[in-house]
This record gives sequence, C-alpha cells and structure tokens, in this order.
Amino acid sequence: MSKEILGDACAYIAPLRRNDKARYLKIGLALRDGDRISLKIDTLPLPESGWEGWINVFPRRENLGQTHASESRPIINSSNDSAKASTFDDLDDDIPF
Repeated sequence: MSKEILGDACAYIAPLRRNDKARYLKIGLALRDGDRISLKIDTLPLPESGWEGWINVFPRRENLGQTHASESRPIINSSNDSAKASTFDDLDDDIPF
C-alpha cells in the first residue's frame, strides 16, 4: 500500500512578547499508510523560540480542492523561501563513508 500525504506538519510557536503573534513553522509531513498515521520530521525548533512541543497538521493546497486567492495558510517558514529545501535524497556526492 502506498503512503498518502495528509498535510504539512507545523510547529506552533507561541508569542514571546506581549505584542507578538503566534506563528507556525513547517517542520515536516504527515503521512497515512493504511490505518497508521506517521510524521516525517525534517527539523525541530529550539525551545527558546517559544515552541512548547505542539505540532499541527495542515492540509496541502493540492489536497484542499478548490481554493480562493484570498485564502492563505497559517504556515510561516523561517528559512529563505527562495532557497530549496534540502533532503537526504538531494545529496549527490562521492563521499566514501
């Protein structure tokens, strides 16, 4: 049975200061394999960032069906959005170990 992507796994980061807003950081994917649900974690935020251990799953845009231009996802990626996310599958080098 193939794995189905349920959505993006996002860490809820509470505001650190009074006037700050809460934010979400994409940290991985939620997958379904039969009757099991798994999280593929790519990164974890530091506790000093305001993260209290909560992970939320938001459906991906292609899973939402029709979307409107006014709809936006509450996901904020702290890294440079123009930079390509790196995964182990991207590593194409000749290191012998």
